[in-house]
Amino acid sequence: MTPMTLSYYLVHIMDPEGNKLELWEPIDSIFTKMGGKTTK
Repeated sequence: MTPMTLSYYLVHIMDPEGNKLELWEPIDSIFTKMGGKTTK
């Protein structure tokens, strides 16, 4: 899978206690093409 095929940004972060946090956000241009609405 290449970055161009993803419809969202994704990042994993480890906190000092070893917990893994997953943050993601849809890419607006792709999300709106799929019929979604943005708040921008």
